[in-house]
Amino acid sequence: MSARIWRAPLSGGRCSRKFVAQSPLPRRDCGRRTSRGLPKPSRAVRKLAAFGVGGGSTLAAMEVQNRLFRLGIAVSHASDPSLMRMIAATLGQDDVVIAISTTGAATEVIEAASIAKQYGALVVAITRPQSRLASIADIALGVYVPEAPDALKPTASRYALLAAIDLLAASTAYCKPLEAQTRMRRIKYELLKGTDGNSNGPLGD
Repeated sequence: MSARIWRAPLSGGRCSRKFVAQSPLPRRDCGRRTSRGLPKPSRAVRKLAAFGVGGGSTLAAMEVQNRLFRLGIAVSHASDPSLMRMIAATLGQDDVVIAISTTGAATEVIEAASIAKQYGALVVAITRPQSRLASIADIALGVYVPEAPDALKPTASRYALLAAIDLLAASTAYCKPLEAQTRMRRIKYELLKGTDGNSNGPLGD
């Protein structure tokens, strides 16, 4: 993944485009336009839905929820094709879809993302560049890692998806770091209750 891949969501500072939760994070515009010339909306996101099917993409969609809920974002994930379509049909102009597919050819994800886009939601795709999913997204974050021919080896693209999600989560948190840090401290405080009090471990084990 090269630096230019992230120009759209990370341009004009560290804020992701439209990745601003209404409650804990500011309604802040981090620049007039993205590198693709798309205007940056000033309003906050109301709901965020992560879609992915199959093995790695399903786990990545779950990780989107795991990383973003702690920032105060109303986020959910789905991998069932019918449920994805149902959720997509409820979204609107103040909502965001993160559509994940390592191949960019997952029909169920493409259809759900298209439905959400039809009703005005912003579609961010974490997927293979120049794929079908990338072509319908408002913002396409290109991720492609060639897989080893040995089917018994772990799937390398899983780690690329996690890296992409980490970048989105970090850029979102940096939109207003004091509020994000406050929420993180509250989470850690509650998790430390009843433990040995060691605060050097990971957030959430």
